[in-house]
Amino acid sequence: MPEKTTEKTTEKTTEKTTERILCIIKNNPRVTYRELAEALAMSEDGIYWSVKQLRKQVLLHRIGGRKEGYWQVQTQ
Repeated sequence: MPEKTTEKTTEKTTEKTTERILCIIKNNPRVTYRELAEALAMSEDGIYWSVKQLRKQVLLHRIGGRKEGYWQVQTQ
């Protein structure tokens, strides 16, 4: 039973993190991984993983390079 509870908790946490990342990016498309990590009190690696998942789901797209580029949230 504890395994299912852990899965549900992880899923809810990931979902909340995803929503918060998308919200921050909508407000500031030029936000960096470091700024996201600070805003969400997470590690940069955690942010990188979450953003990678969003990009796999085609919810987030990077326009331009790492220094001059910006994020674009895909609408469905």
